[in-house]
Amino acid sequence: MSNRELEIAKEIEEIALAHNISTLELIEQYKKAHNSTDQSKSYELNKTINDIIPPGTDIDNDQIYIKETGEVLKDLN
Repeated sequence: MSNRELEIAKEIEEIALAHNISTLELIEQYKKAHNSTDQSKSYELNKTINDIIPPGTDIDNDQIYIKETGEVLKDLN
């Protein structure tokens, strides 16, 4: 396993733990959101992301931030 793959695996585990779901469930949600090539179904990705990130936060410019204050919680790059 490469260093990048290991980093991704650790981040997946951290997200799953933070949201009290199994890593398998998180991966399945990701697969469902990315399985469709029909752009009219892009709302599914947004729904999945909103189910994963904490309430009161949003994603913009590859960062998770608090909506009220604009404080950046995490860079996604």
